[in-house]
Amino acid sequence: MRNKLIKRRVEGGNKSILKEYSRLIRQSSNGVKHRLKVLKLAEELGNVSEACRRSGTDRTSFYVYKRRFDKYGVNGLKDLPPVHRSHPDATQPCVVEKMLALSSENPKWGCAKLSEELKSNGISRSPQTVQELLIKEGLGTKQERFAMSNNSGCVKL
Repeated sequence: MRNKLIKRRVEGGNKSILKEYSRLIRQSSNGVKHRLKVLKLAEELGNVSEACRRSGTDRTSFYVYKRRFDKYGVNGLKDLPPVHRSHPDATQPCVVEKMLALSSENPKWGCAKLSEELKSNGISRSPQTVQELLIKEGLGTKQERFAMSNNSGCVKL
């Protein structure tokens, strides 16, 4: 499979990347140019390992480029957009507010007790998630929760 020519599906049939290389390279960005050069070099040499060695690209990346080029053409070699930092299943801010309110009212409760209380209020979050959220808010320890409740004047005796 390594010695097969790298083909690109074009509307008129299959063409070698060598035939379209000069036209494509002029229209591409730097990252795309490098990826095209690696694909061209592999086709010229007939040896993927040597082409990767010469271009400083690992073979895993080469095969990713090749698969994307075969499937999408030059557009497949463009840099992909960054992955979003927020997760679609992230805990909603209103749930975090309720958890923080419970925590400030009862600073001696740990993550397991807070999780149970949230569950009794219809909000299902694991103790691990509650602990992560408390740490993220700077309330991971009992001392931090007591200090926060003392500062806000919500101390329960």
